Amino acid sequence: MRDNGLLLQSKPHPAPDTRRHTGRVAVGESNRRWSSDGFEFRCDNGEKLRVTFAIDCGDREALDWAASTGGYESDMVQDVMQRSVERRFGQKPADSAHRMADG
Repeated sequence: MRDNGLLLQSKPHPAPDTRRHTGRVAVGESNRRWSSDGFEFRCDNGEKLRVTFAIDCGDREALDWAASTGGYESDMVQDVMQRSVERRFGQKPADSAHRMADG
C-alpha cells in the first residue's frame, strides 16, 4: 500500500504534558471528598454499556451508580451524586454544598 501511495496521512503527535501532577485525590477520612467517574465496555451483542458511579475518596465506598446503553449525560451524574448524599446522610444536599465539575 505504501508503494502505491494508499496509506492515510498520519496525525502529528502532541507534545508530552510537562505539568507535575502533585494533587492527591485520596483523603484520610470519609465524607470529606467524593468523586464521580465512569467506564464502558462492549457486551457480547456489540452494545456498549456505560456505568457512572460516585465514590467516597476516604473509605473508597461506591456510594451509588447508574448504567445505560446511551451516553454519559450530566443529569445522570447529578442524579448519582444526589442519591449518594441522600443515602449517606438521609437528606437532600444543602444549597451551600460545594460542587465542582471538570466539564
